Amino acid sequence: MLSVGFPSYEPSSDYVHPLDEEGQALEKAAVADITPELTMDYLTKLTQFPTRSYNNAAESDKVEHYLKQQFEAVGMHTCYHNFNGAGQTLTNVIAHIPGTLPGSLTIGAHYDSRPFDGKAPGAEDNGSGVAALLAIAKAFNMNKVAPKRSVFFAAFAGEEAGLLGSEAFARDLMRGGKTIPKECVPRWTL
Repeated sequence: MLSVGFPSYEPSSDYVHPLDEEGQALEKAAVADITPELTMDYLTKLTQFPTRSYNNAAESDKVEHYLKQQFEAVGMHTCYHNFNGAGQTLTNVIAHIPGTLPGSLTIGAHYDSRPFDGKAPGAEDNGSGVAALLAIAKAFNMNKVAPKRSVFFAAFAGEEAGLLGSEAFARDLMRGGKTIPKECVPRWTL
């Protein structure tokens, strides 16, 4: 019989879950809310854009607004993180859940796709990753996850041109986050 879904993995015998029972229950509830239907709904909407190619500024702007609206719809702090790359200004779309301790975790996927000219709906590259990113963000907020460290949900631009968006975001985080808009870094310190 063929099993459907992810294979199960047994933790090592010395593994200690970092969360208490209440935290583990919240974790399970959040994971249960990341459904195939929710993810497919996001993917279907993303692939309706005629292109997500980074070199089509007008279409990229529409995608960026859509992504920002989706993050805001689930109540997240959201901003545009602009950077220069590939001879133009590109935009990462960042959502944020502030933590109570220094440090952060970034969950990311790139929203640009190929080919660079013509239609580029990019279901696999990387619409599916962005759909999962949005579904995870929604599950976090639906379950009122309050992380110890800040969590960034980042939809990166310019990845098809050479990992430009993720490198710009990581570089700015390493420099203390001063160039990341304040609405995405309240109470945040590295």
